[in-house]
Amino acid sequence: MVWRKIWAFLVRDFLNEISYRFGFFLQFGGSFLSAFTWYVISQLVQPGSLSQAGFPDTDYFSFVLVGLAFHLYLQSSLGAFASKIRQEQLTGTLEALLATPTSVSVIILSSSVWDFVVASMRVLVYLLIGVLLGVQIAWGNAGAAVLVLLLTIVSFSSIGIISASLILYFKRGDPINFLIVSTHTLFGGVLFPTEMLQRWPWVSWLSDILPLTYALRAVRRTLLLGASLGDISTEIGILLLFTAILLPTSLLIFRFALAKAKAEGSLVHY
Repeated sequence: MVWRKIWAFLVRDFLNEISYRFGFFLQFGGSFLSAFTWYVISQLVQPGSLSQAGFPDTDYFSFVLVGLAFHLYLQSSLGAFASKIRQEQLTGTLEALLATPTSVSVIILSSSVWDFVVASMRVLVYLLIGVLLGVQIAWGNAGAAVLVLLLTIVSFSSIGIISASLILYFKRGDPINFLIVSTHTLFGGVLFPTEMLQRWPWVSWLSDILPLTYALRAVRRTLLLGASLGDISTEIGILLLFTAILLPTSLLIFRFALAKAKAEGSLVHY
């Protein structure tokens, strides 16, 4: 029964997406432009500059491409939950949706499925463009990368649900989303190794508390270095810890925000 509801959300969002075909395909065009831009920039970085981060034979373009690709999941997590809640508020369907005999957890998780499908398609496009431009991907270790990916999605989804909670109650959440994305981009190792931050101890600790740091470290090691599950067991353990803490906490926060909005009668306000 739950899978039928998830499928219904997926079909709804798919039909809505293809009604704006130009915008849908434009996303993939943007992926190509982004990848090519960083390919050109990477020519300015000397080979071997990633030795300190444990990637002595990896060129900068391969490093940053994986970071940009999987950073999409963070953006999708924040956009999927928060924007869908805001959309339901503006169309006046949020109260009716929450009044159905479907649990809140199923509703908020199902609303993000399509966004993660699109994000996965864009990640694949990034990797394929990278291969065409010379990136060596260890496809044989795709299974380990998929496991890391699933844990990453759950961890990021928890952050997205917290963001959606703020939208639900305060009706605004864009500044919070911008802060979260900017922090993860700068300190999570998207564009450069987090080891570079060690020269500034007063900010380097931020990278240690971000799930993106460990997700990118594990994904890069599997896809670029061919690391096995055993090689990334530490990162997997940390991501499991993030998931165990963040997911129930985020659902609790969302239920609290929902209860407050209902009690104050602001659920239908936008």
